[in-house]
Amino acid sequence: MPNAYKDVAIGASFVIGVLANGTLVTWGANAQGQTNIPKALANTAFKSVSAGNTFAVALTTSGKVFAWGGTTNNQIAVPTEAKSKVIDIAAGFGHTLALRSDGKVIAWGKNDFQQSAVPKNLTNVIAISAGSNYSMALKRDGTVVVWGAAMMRSEVAKSLRTVVAISAGFNHALALLADGSVVAWGNNQYGQATVPASRYVVRAISAGLNYSILVTADNNIFSFGTNNWGQRNIPDTLSNVLSATAGYANSVVTLRDGRVLTYGSKEFNAHVTRTPTPIRR
Repeated sequence: MPNAYKDVAIGASFVIGVLANGTLVTWGANAQGQTNIPKALANTAFKSVSAGNTFAVALTTSGKVFAWGGTTNNQIAVPTEAKSKVIDIAAGFGHTLALRSDGKVIAWGKNDFQQSAVPKNLTNVIAISAGSNYSMALKRDGTVVVWGAAMMRSEVAKSLRTVVAISAGFNHALALLADGSVVAWGNNQYGQATVPASRYVVRAISAGLNYSILVTADNNIFSFGTNNWGQRNIPDTLSNVLSATAGYANSVVTLRDGRVLTYGSKEFNAHVTRTPTPIRR
């Protein structure tokens, strides 16, 4: 189905997605050009996307990284090492990460908490994620490495072993273990790091700004943390859920039939009630 989503990312009141056919779609806030997909990319096929606060990052099917939008910290200035052979991308509040096929992580942008200072001995990485002032890497052996803000480099993170997925929120983080359970750490002011007890097996995780979303193996969606914009008002009657993504003030749920459902703030048209049409050039 060409209009089905294969990836979605949420920034501060804007959303970027990539459809099954590799086409990018965006909507929402555009004060810094974050939803202005460069015209030169009109005929390029993409595999994944990521969103910072006011900037967007996209990865092509051929392993090239492109970024646009806010550039206060040079977070959209893609270095040469990240212009080829990249398999994963992650945008933080003001910094960006790229994972190369050789397991090497490249970082650039804001570095006031050393969130862009990749540990020199970091190897065998299979996934990355970026928070407000910290970065995370999942290694092939199921362990997690965190650098940046001291609060996030906790003993909880260091003790993890059988991790299969990671998600960095603004100032808290989630890790999905091989048995379907979830571990959380970091700021817990709004209960965003208090994983509810559940008999369900979790298959996907997403950490946003002070809240978290879990998708179970049988497509139930759990969320916990702040709900000041209604971003957690996701019906428990949804079926055929493909993914659920937590952002700043919005959440996006994609369904297997190609539909996209958005919850939360309606500012800047970040809240949509239909599947956006791909931007034509």
